[in-house]
Amino acid sequence: MLKQEFEDRTKIKVSDEEYESINEVYNNSDADKDEFCAAWVRINRKRVNAYILAERERENRMKFMDRLRDMLFAYRYRHSFITPAVEVMSKKDVKFCTDNGMSIFYDNRHREISTTISDVTGWIESKLESMRQ
Repeated sequence: MLKQEFEDRTKIKVSDEEYESINEVYNNSDADKDEFCAAWVRINRKRVNAYILAERERENRMKFMDRLRDMLFAYRYRHSFITPAVEVMSKKDVKFCTDNGMSIFYDNRHREISTTISDVTGWIESKLESMRQ
């Protein structure tokens, strides 16, 4: 069985080293691919469920970031890319960014040193790129 076949059947990604161990057990068993993978999933149910949940959360974060990036790009065309980000982002958007490692600064007396739309969209692009790899 190929690694891709195993991952497709179990809905979980494994390292090459782990797959080698799994494949050795499979090769020494009498089960066909589907039976073996079903048994592996039953034995590793907690891990599979945790992986599926983490993947769902990652996909939700990516959708949120795509939406936020698109909103900021649209705003950029109507106004300015150097506008302080907090002037156009909701509290939920700001909280999401700060919870995920983006430091957002705003000073209404010195707007030029505030975190800009450009700063946030650049951060989003880099996060999305690393998440898609």
